[in-house]
Formats: sequence, C-alpha cells, structure tokens
Amino acid sequence: MQIEETVSNGIGIISPIGKLVLEESADFKNRIKPYLDNQKITGLICNLERVSHIDSSGLGIIVSIFKSMKSADKNFALSGLNDTTKNLFNISKLDKLLIIAQDNKSALHILESQQAGMS
Repeated sequence: MQIEETVSNGIGIISPIGKLVLEESADFKNRIKPYLDNQKITGLICNLERVSHIDSSGLGIIVSIFKSMKSADKNFALSGLNDTTKNLFNISKLDKLLIIAQDNKSALHILESQQAGMS
C-alpha cells in the first residue's frame, strides 16, 4: 500500500492508496507512530478517498489509531469515504465513535475547532 503524507497547521494528513486489509495493517499502523510521538502534531486525518476496500482488520486498525490518538490527547478524523466505506462504518456503528468528514478541508476545520476548544 502506498501512503501519501502531509501536515497542515499541526495536523497530519495520511492518505492510503489501495486496500486497507490484514496484509497492510501492520505497515499502516507503523506509519502512524511518528504522528503520535511528535508533540507539534495535534491531530490526524486519515483520508480514505483512494482506499478501494477495507476489511475487518482495516476497521480494527482505524479504531486502534483512534484509541492511540485519544490516549495521546490528540484528535482524529476520517475523510473522503466513498458510499461503500460510509456504509461499512454505519453498519459497524463506528460512525457514532469517529469524526467522519466529507473531505480534508472539512476535517481540518473540525479538528482545528476542537484544538481551539482545548486551549
């Protein structure tokens, strides 16, 4: 799996490309660690716009990342979900737990607002 990464206003944006499945989950989680360790990073957006498939391991890794970010007092959001992925998060009720935004701009706005409220 290829992963594009960028940072905007102290918020990391990771954009995996391909499938978020068991075979890719360890590598994906390892790519998150620097965002947890970096004190200048206040949040993370996972842009799923170019993810073609997510299996149960992929859902598990997203929940694990959410918990790790929360433990580090950092915010987490998802963006760019297609209809199939939205349905998966809806069926699993993870849409009640996670911040899901339409796009990166919306997710950035939400996380920046949350960070401002914490200051």
